[in-house]
Amino acid sequence: MSSTQLTNGRFQLAEYVRNDFVATPEAGTSHEDLLKPEYWAHVAADLRPGCIIQAIPEDNTYFAEYFVIACARNWAKVSLLRFVELAEAKADIPEEKGAFEVNFGGPVQKWRFIRVADKQVIKSGFATKAEALKEMADYENALLA
Repeated sequence: MSSTQLTNGRFQLAEYVRNDFVATPEAGTSHEDLLKPEYWAHVAADLRPGCIIQAIPEDNTYFAEYFVIACARNWAKVSLLRFVELAEAKADIPEEKGAFEVNFGGPVQKWRFIRVADKQVIKSGFATKAEALKEMADYENALLA
């Protein structure tokens, strides 16, 4: 016999049923990489079926949301719920190829410029790529003066 109404025992707050997580994959990690069960090996023990994982890589190229279907101690099978390519990371602002380069350093460092030779961060915390490029140009001009 099928009930036509949802009962109290089948209706709960989400935090009692599942955990929500935020993942920050390394720059260059595709959203398809996150669909591989072995990708989650180091954090799978924290997951359980029904969990939601939101992913924004440190280069800020996309936002993706995954639903955990199954998991064990060192793997997790996830399904992609939604994917959004982020426009700021794809901005048509040319990057200078030389002694310095601009990249996104994640939610803490934000846009930054680094010395190419040793990957040393020169200055970080810029809200946009354009701001970091301008500051990098000013820095290079000061070095040449």
